[in-house]
Amino acid sequence: MKHLVTLALVAFLLPAVAILFPATVSTVAVATDNPCKQERKKLCEGAKGVSARDCMNRHKDELSAECTAYQDKKKADWEAEKKKNKPTEPAASQSETPSEQEMMPGGSDGASE
Repeated sequence: MKHLVTLALVAFLLPAVAILFPATVSTVAVATDNPCKQERKKLCEGAKGVSARDCMNRHKDELSAECTAYQDKKKADWEAEKKKNKPTEPAASQSETPSEQEMMPGGSDGASE
């Protein structure tokens, strides 16, 4: 019975705590938000995707230090990801030109006619 009462109290107190402290949750959400959002809205209203990026680049000297740092980090992350996913060159032994043995009659399996 004691455990049931404790469980009921916890069930009622958790929503109450969430209602009393919503500012903590919203502060965390703002801290991880894009620092360029307001500047993009002000300087490049209506622009989306590539055109928004181009607009922000045209206004780079008007951006805050936080926004500039955010953009530089995103660009570095993108370049690192691009470099990581770049296909490697084939090895020299796996070149596209046929080997001497493959050019001989009978091919590379060594079978004779």
